[in-house]
Amino acid sequence: LFLKLYKNPIYKDLLNKSNLIPSNFNFKIYKKLYSDINNYDELQCKIHYIEYGKNENRKYCVPDNFNLDFYKYFNTDLKNLSDDELLKHFILNGINENRIYKINDDFDVVKYKILNPDLKHLKNSELKDHYLKIGF
Repeated sequence: LFLKLYKNPIYKDLLNKSNLIPSNFNFKIYKKLYSDINNYDELQCKIHYIEYGKNENRKYCVPDNFNLDFYKYFNTDLKNLSDDELLKHFILNGINENRIYKINDDFDVVKYKILNPDLKHLKNSELKDHYLKIGF
């Protein structure tokens, strides 16, 4: 019944606007994390989350500031993992292990530029990217 209602555009729109599905729900991440649903489409993932995933505390997203390159660089024990494996590790283990996954909030691009005058032509976002990929 729920599936029939969800396929109706009116109910589908209402469901997406309701609080049943978190606004940051990422079905691609959700299905990558759990082998029992890895062949589900977006609709099936959402229904699964409503019926089971929420009560099972299943994860469905990463923080907006998550940086895969940074996570891999600072967690050398994970260097042989694929990007998908790294993502899964971070969500299921790394967060709870307090592993480093992002540039510090107090990173000062002005100081970084002063310490690296050869980078003075870069924008702030490019400086952060440089720091993450090359600078540390």
